Amino acid sequence: MAVHAHTSDFRVGAWAVVGIAIAFVPIVIAAIPPLADYPNHLARVHILSNLPRVPELAAYYRDVTSAQPNLAFDFVVGLLSRVMPLETAGKAFLALTILAMVGGTYALHRALHARASVWPFLSLLFVYNRLFLWGFVAYLFTLGCALAACAGWVALRGQPVIRLIAATVLATLLYLGHLYAFGVYALCIAGYELTVLWDRRRDLRRALAAAAMAAVQFAPAVYLFLFVSPTSGAAGATEWGPMWRKVAAPLNLLHNYHLAFDAACLALLAAVVLVGLLRRNLTFNRFMAAPLALLSITFLLMPDELFSSYGADKRLPIAIALVAIAASEWRAWSRLTAVALAALFVVRVALIAEVWAQSNGVYSNYLAAIDRVPYGAKLLVVVAHPSQISLPPIPAFEIANLAIVYRRAFVPSLFTFPREAGQAVAFSPDMQNLVKATPYHIVRPDDLTLLNDPDYARRAGPFRPELVSQYDCVLIINGRHLPIPPPDGEPLYEGPDVVLLKVNGVYAEQAS
Repeated sequence: MAVHAHTSDFRVGAWAVVGIAIAFVPIVIAAIPPLADYPNHLARVHILSNLPRVPELAAYYRDVTSAQPNLAFDFVVGLLSRVMPLETAGKAFLALTILAMVGGTYALHRALHARASVWPFLSLLFVYNRLFLWGFVAYLFTLGCALAACAGWVALRGQPVIRLIAATVLATLLYLGHLYAFGVYALCIAGYELTVLWDRRRDLRRALAAAAMAAVQFAPAVYLFLFVSPTSGAAGATEWGPMWRKVAAPLNLLHNYHLAFDAACLALLAAVVLVGLLRRNLTFNRFMAAPLALLSITFLLMPDELFSSYGADKRLPIAIALVAIAASEWRAWSRLTAVALAALFVVRVALIAEVWAQSNGVYSNYLAAIDRVPYGAKLLVVVAHPSQISLPPIPAFEIANLAIVYRRAFVPSLFTFPREAGQAVAFSPDMQNLVKATPYHIVRPDDLTLLNDPDYARRAGPFRPELVSQYDCVLIINGRHLPIPPPDGEPLYEGPDVVLLKVNGVYAEQAS
């Protein structure tokens, strides 16, 4: 039996509520969602919300908020934390990120196809993508908002003045939310208007005037980036990775915790799309062909690292996928296909929820150690990561940053690079030299091999006395994988794979 994708607004709304409620389950279950960069984001908002009235934080950190194009998490969570605990505000932002991705896809689909449909809720399968697990939630939230802004641009095409005013405001907000999401929006508008320009080519003067008006909306954002934001002048790294990574990048749309299963899911969805195209059940709005082409070309040309921001090109596949869903329409599918896709979504969320539930026990151990850090202490952090897998299911890379939230500590691993350009928080001038002298806190396989050399460990290791003497405590995670002994100190906490040592005084004598 065939099921039409387009249906009544009420039924679409009902399906949306059910699907989004299911997607929220992992967020509700986890005390601290196991997203790699998430503790860092919470720490940054805590600093911004409490400077300068907390003297310990004021001694270590500075608020350098300007027009950095990466403020979505800081602004939204900062506002929410005024009426709810910071942890709750952070989880609310994750829920809003899912809402933005799904809602933005639906809004753009509705504007393009002028009817209600359950098809854009296919985006629910992609909300827990690899970027989400890394904690790139400011980008994903702003990306969803960018799709909604594109929907507004399409829907208001008959009201040029209102459209231009609204688009200018929204484009500026998107820029401040996240630079890459703003770029996606700009490419979508450019591609859409190129198609309009082609359709009006017989009246070229009028068509070019309309295209110029469309470009006006980007003027404030471009001005902020070039003349106000410190980002454009930052001396950040730009690097291109191997081309094979781009071939594998689509897997990041579904890569969670079970690689073989995730790859099979991607292959299944690709097969469904292929069958839909062959049977002409799947159609595309022609106005979105150029935006999809521009996004795809940009993905192929984009470096792996831009302005010292890792994974620049890896951010585009999810944008391409959501725009493609919004641009397409499935005329009719079998009930079996609809049930299978719904079941796949439920199973995938259940597998994610299982890992997030397990993270509560793991993180409670780390939080118990953090709770023993003295208030205002300088905390040296060392996290051994012997695996070649870059992102473990329950990452501990940045968990120590919660010592900033709970103990007002100095933690040198807080994200501040490029200095004052990428983030709204910087270290105070008094702490800059210590930050520069401190090795990167994540000790990966190559670093573990180097530490087997006693001379290297003595010169550049994380536990050399002249460095440790400048800290009050040392937090070691997964220390059993380190080929060097921990520093001397008073144990404040010892648990599974985590040790907290008080070293103030012990190493001060050695350093002198």
